[in-house]
Amino acid sequence: MLKFSAGLLFIFLFVTFPTIAQLLDSTALSNKTIYTLEEALLFPEQVYKLSLKKTKPEQFPDLQQFKNLQWLCLSRNKLTEIPEQVFYQMNLQYLDLSKNKIDLIPKEIGNLINIKQLYLHQNNIASLPPQISQLINLELIDLWDNEISVLPDEIKALKNLKRLDLRNIQINDNEQKKISSLLPETKIFFSPACNCKY
Repeated sequence: MLKFSAGLLFIFLFVTFPTIAQLLDSTALSNKTIYTLEEALLFPEQVYKLSLKKTKPEQFPDLQQFKNLQWLCLSRNKLTEIPEQVFYQMNLQYLDLSKNKIDLIPKEIGNLINIKQLYLHQNNIASLPPQISQLINLELIDLWDNEISVLPDEIKALKNLKRLDLRNIQINDNEQKKISSLLPETKIFFSPACNCKY
């Protein structure tokens, strides 16, 4: 039977299981530098915040190299879907996918359990998956100017949600009341209710 010394066991565990970056609080994260792609590739270990705004998707780097990544902007890239590798970034606290052409939020969004701010405005999103309920740390979700008409009942699990922006979306009065009842502690921004049926 093999016997491991304490030192060997530590080395085995360290090599076998990747280190998990420490999550920064809001103040510490806000004080970090926002890196562009070129800068980030030079100093991957220093990257907490990465902007790939207006970057061609085929030029996106492997995000796994940024072990401390907690803030990511993918705005204005003409994306039609969310890149799969985003869903492996378990430490993301801020994700901006605004001003793209995304029409589907897949169930894998539920992997991002540390997300606090999620910007999806100005896309073509028609619905949210039930797995949105897994984002228990979510404080803000911006869905302004999408195609959503109803939200899943599971959204009521978002007990930390402080702000939900649903402006410039046609939602009838009954659905607006339902959403408000599901999220009684959340500040919700609606446009005037439409006289529409779904």
